[in-house]
Amino acid sequence: MGRKKRGKKYIMSDHIFAITIVIVMVLAIVSLPFLFFYLVMYFIALTPDVEIKKSGTIDVLKIIFKFFITAIIITGIVDVMFTQIIKIKTSKHMLSLLFEVILMFLVFYLFVMIYSLHNNEIITRHNGNLYISLFLLCIYIITNIAHLIMKKLHGNIIQMKHNTKNRR
Repeated sequence: MGRKKRGKKYIMSDHIFAITIVIVMVLAIVSLPFLFFYLVMYFIALTPDVEIKKSGTIDVLKIIFKFFITAIIITGIVDVMFTQIIKIKTSKHMLSLLFEVILMFLVFYLFVMIYSLHNNEIITRHNGNLYISLFLLCIYIITNIAHLIMKKLHGNIIQMKHNTKNRR
């Protein structure tokens, strides 16, 4: 009366295809933000206020990659600290966001100034620190907005799943 379900047998090429797709997806997830960062930093370096000491494209990639990794680490550490401190001190959500953005801008400005002083690869003059700091702040704000949107979408999906289970 009951039929036995037969599982599909996968061959080696199916496994290779799946592994290849996963590797391409991981590389895209990692490389696309860096390529965006690289392009904007390269355009900022075209201004007379920012100079990247370079002897070739590979050197510029290395310099910007070091700056990118350092900025991510600093941003991660400081963001967690500020979020915890501001969450304790203020109860109003909008006010805490404003404080966090202002503090992050100051941290970015200080970070860019210290980085350019101690590292002779990225040289900033006049408004160069401001340009790079504003770019870092824009990325910070965009990632926070994307996080809020994803959180909202996740909540909506969970709610829809919950509603469909209750209907059955």
